[in-house]
Amino acid sequence: MSTFGGGVTMPWKPPKTYKPDPSIPGALIHGSPTVGTPLFDMVVYWQWTHYWWENKSSDQAWIDLHMSPANARKAIDQEIVPPEIYDKVRERALQ
Repeated sequence: MSTFGGGVTMPWKPPKTYKPDPSIPGALIHGSPTVGTPLFDMVVYWQWTHYWWENKSSDQAWIDLHMSPANARKAIDQEIVPPEIYDKVRERALQ
């Protein structure tokens, strides 16, 4: 068992010789972002719009995300907002 960021335990243990691919984003190498953070919101949005089993449109994923105004402001400050929803996140940040 391996425990990742946010206390998520996975039934997989990396082999002793495991070395992550350097092209993988840091959040994926070091575990999941903490639930309730702007990074978590952006990861969820990305998963909903890019994985075939979710296959949500950008608009539907944004509606379902329910991002808080505080997280929207932090996401803009951290520059982690995808361009296709930047205007929506900015509008939410101003609420």
